[in-house]
Amino acid sequence: IAIGDASIFVFCKKDGKVDRIDPKTNKVIKTIDLEVPGLDGSIAFGEGSLWVSQIGYPITRINTTLEKEKVMQQFHGDAGGAIITSAGALWMSDFTSGKLLRIDPKRIIATLAE
Repeated sequence: IAIGDASIFVFCKKDGKVDRIDPKTNKVIKTIDLEVPGLDGSIAFGEGSLWVSQIGYPITRINTTLEKEKVMQQFHGDAGGAIITSAGALWMSDFTSGKLLRIDPKRIIATLAE
């Protein structure tokens, strides 16, 4: 799970979706389809976006503005797994290589996904 923008976000690995839950009503108010079901991974909120990292899809950036929630960027590659945020950085553990990567989110936002 991840918390941000007055919501709780839950990564549903089996379906390849992220549910947005309103903590006041405890109801799902939006489901965002990642279109890659069944992959292990994690989510984190920070730097103005919701971030998902899955094996084979190391970074997916989601806009969390209410009524406009959608996948903004999704990158395909060998890395992926666990992701967290800190001030000015994303930290992603690459399960394939065993490395910890520090990524500048501004560079991701400035990059067009293929």
